[in-house]
Amino acid sequence: MKNRTAIVGLGITEMGRVYRSASDLACEAVFLALKDAGLNKSELDGLLINAGLTNSVGLQLHTKLGMQELNLLTFIQGYGSSAGQMIQYASMAIANGMADYVACVFADNP
Repeated sequence: MKNRTAIVGLGITEMGRVYRSASDLACEAVFLALKDAGLNKSELDGLLINAGLTNSVGLQLHTKLGMQELNLLTFIQGYGSSAGQMIQYASMAIANGMADYVACVFADNP
């Protein structure tokens, strides 16, 4: 995988006590990451989701984002290791031709 994959965009929403749903925060984070990467929504063909302990964001996030044609859609729950698992999974998927651009999303609003 060396030199075959990279993190190209980052989207971080406001943190703290916010009165928005975790799904809304997840959508905002994805769109911020796409903007940061200089990508169009149509170029994103993979979505990996983690919703923390509340599981308030699920696989249906792709429909809320308006992304119907994904090559990769997975929910990952590794508790403390979820972020690392998502990065590894995305990297392996890209390196092996399963997807070109994968968003790794964590969203929670306890």
